[in-house]
Amino acid sequence: MERALPLADEFLLLALRENDGRLLVQSSVVRAGLAGAFLSELTLAGRITLAGDHITVSDPSPLGDPDLDAALGRIAGESKPRKPEWWVSRLIDNDLTKLRLARLTELGILDAEAFRILGLIPSKRHPARDAGPELEIRTRLAAALDAGHADDRTTTLLALAHASGLTSRLFGIKGRELRERVERVTQHDWAGKAVGRVLSAAALHAVLI
Repeated sequence: MERALPLADEFLLLALRENDGRLLVQSSVVRAGLAGAFLSELTLAGRITLAGDHITVSDPSPLGDPDLDAALGRIAGESKPRKPEWWVSRLIDNDLTKLRLARLTELGILDAEAFRILGLIPSKRHPARDAGPELEIRTRLAAALDAGHADDRTTTLLALAHASGLTSRLFGIKGRELRERVERVTQHDWAGKAVGRVLSAAALHAVLI
């Protein structure tokens, strides 16, 4: 059986538009989702714990993923426990999306195609080379929405996708029905809520300045 992709990579596959490999939402939203995915992955791996409403390190040993291990090192080196949304905002990194896209390209899941924005600015898009992994992820999330429950990894991924505004784009459900079905599955997930709070605060700040 193949090893599951890290949550960050699964989230990133959901955030890419199918036909041309560009991001479905703003890059800042994707970076926040990736930060939340790192926290969730470290929790599932038994490296950090949510004690009350603060994150503490329960096992500082590395996992072998450079990005995850860097996040774990930062959390372990912090002077006191912090709330999840504090860590989401601190783990957002401008290079994070590029690093995970490069990983998925190396795995043969994505292609990397050079193009120029407005014909001037060099950039890259990442259409799927192997559509299987994303199809499996979407199928798993759709099944969770239908069943009203899921395993921990799927629950967290659904919460992160919804907080990032992706679920309405991925499934033929919108509005109140979508919110209620997502909440039924993710009501106890904290990482997605932390990402949502960070994004809401950033949006409010943008309106006020």
